[in-house]
This record gives sequence, structure tokens and C-alpha cells, in this order.
Amino acid sequence: MTAAMFTVSETGALAYGKGTSVGLLSLAWFDRSGKRLGSIDSPGHCVDINFSPDQKRVALDVVNFEVGGRDLWQVELTRGVPSRLTAGDRETSSAVWSPDGSRIAFASNPTGLGPVGVGGDLYQKPSSGVGNEEQLFHSDAPKVAADWSADGRFLLFESRDPGSKTKLWVLPFSGDRKPFPLLQTPFTESHGIFSPDRRWIAYVSDESGRPEVYVQTFPVSTAKWRVSTAGGTQPRWRRDGKELFYLAPDSRLTAVDVTAGSSFEAGVPRALFEIGSTPGVGLRHRYDVTSDGQRFLVVRGTETQETSPITVVLNWTADLKK
Repeated sequence: MTAAMFTVSETGALAYGKGTSVGLLSLAWFDRSGKRLGSIDSPGHCVDINFSPDQKRVALDVVNFEVGGRDLWQVELTRGVPSRLTAGDRETSSAVWSPDGSRIAFASNPTGLGPVGVGGDLYQKPSSGVGNEEQLFHSDAPKVAADWSADGRFLLFESRDPGSKTKLWVLPFSGDRKPFPLLQTPFTESHGIFSPDRRWIAYVSDESGRPEVYVQTFPVSTAKWRVSTAGGTQPRWRRDGKELFYLAPDSRLTAVDVTAGSSFEAGVPRALFEIGSTPGVGLRHRYDVTSDGQRFLVVRGTETQETSPITVVLNWTADLKK
């Protein structure tokens, strides 16, 4: 992706040049010490990654800068082979897997393009990419799929309220299938993710004045626990539920030992390694973690400055009238 730079003087002269070229070229594997273990080619500028339940595939949100919007892709991790899940001039984002890996839920705006990352209604389709999409929930508010519970009974999603605050909602797959809010607070809540046993939800709230990672019981009770101590986003659980990971404000991947039994206890956060900044379109999930908590797949960005002369055009408005 190349950004152009231009300026117009008071005398009407136009000066322009080629700006910084930005590209997300690969997905990189790291161990807990930050040692790079390898990489996987990405089919484009990916801004969200999610492992399949068997961790043989990863779903990606890929931004299409040529026509706008996003498409969903998946990559086979053993072979590095990408395949497209959605296509078209629309916004599809935030792919989350069903517990058996056979389906993917996502947000889509099929009526036209909107700002990148805004989201739309909730849909599902076979993860093979073959088959029709099924609408799960429609409303006028922008929505983003967040997580699917391990028992398959609930889909967690984000929705923008009239005050432009993001809230977490739960869509049940039984009964009247009517969504209900996870929490009812005046704060912004996002990045919700079920614990492996579905008894807890980790999420991000700004109730302290900055984004922090919290854990809440599910179904919701009056009890909750703050996990991060100095800011945090993008929580992930280890498969056995005994460790939580999140990104600190300095882009350091951080681990916290947790005990989630009859009550919840969080240990002292430990910084693992810095995953670096990624220029370009904002990322929802910059990483995912293997079931044993030992390896991390991280979106890696590169930034190169292309040098080109500055071009000056005099009386350029006259050309517009031709």
C-alpha cells in the first residue's frame, strides 16, 4: 500500500510525491522468548487472525485496497496454502470458528461498502468456503463477531450503541435466539473471548480510564476481576484455561497465570516479548496462541520509504477544466 503526499500553495502550485509504502507481508511464528521460528505468506494486508479449533488453519481478515472493503481468507498452517472464504465489493470481517471448525461466523455488509472495520450483520457459512451464507442476526447497529463458545451454544459479538460506545452482546443458538447484553455499564467493552470451559469471559473495558483486561463470570454475576495492571488489549486464553495472554500498551505480549475454579485468581503479569508496531490499517487481533501456550502466530509488518522526486505543477486547476 502506497500513500501519496501532496500540498497546494497559496499561489495555486501543486506539489506531490510518492509517500511511504506499507505492506503486511507475512505471518511470523515466535516462541515465548521472542525467538522467530518461521513465517507464513499472507494473501494480503491482514488485520485479524484466528486459529481453527484444531489449529490446522488460521482465518484472516484481508483488506482490499484496490476496491475497498475486506475479504475473509484461511491458510492451511502446515502447507501455507491460502484459500478465499468470502468475495465481493463489501465489508466482511472478524471470522470466528464454530467449536468443530465446520463453520465460520462473521460480520458482513452486503449492501455496499462502509469504513474498514465497521462491520455489519452477523452471518455464518461453511468453513470450506463452499455453500451459502446464513444470516444469524440483523440490526441497524454495526456489529463484529468476537467468539463462539466451546459448547456451541453462544456467539459473542460487539455492537455499537447509540452513544458510539462498543458493547458486548451474546447471541444464543437455542430458545428465542434473542441477543442480550453481556454487561450494562456506561463504559466501552470489546475483545470478548470465552474461556475454554465457557464459565468465564475475558474482555477489555475502559472503566479505569484506559483499556484494561478483565474477566467476568458467564452467566454474568456481580463478580469480576482485573487481569492487566498497566493497560491491556486483545486477550487470549491458553487451551487449558490456566493462562491468559494480552498485549500491553508498548506492544509487549504479556502472560498471566490464572486459576479459574469456583472463583478466579490472577497472578502477576509477565512480559514475554515485544511484537513490534504494525503500520497501516488498525488490527483487531494481531496474534493467536497455540493450545499449549508455547508458540504465537503474529502479524508482522514492514515499512519502506520509496524515494521519488517532488513534482510541481503550475496552474493545475486549468487542467481540471479541460
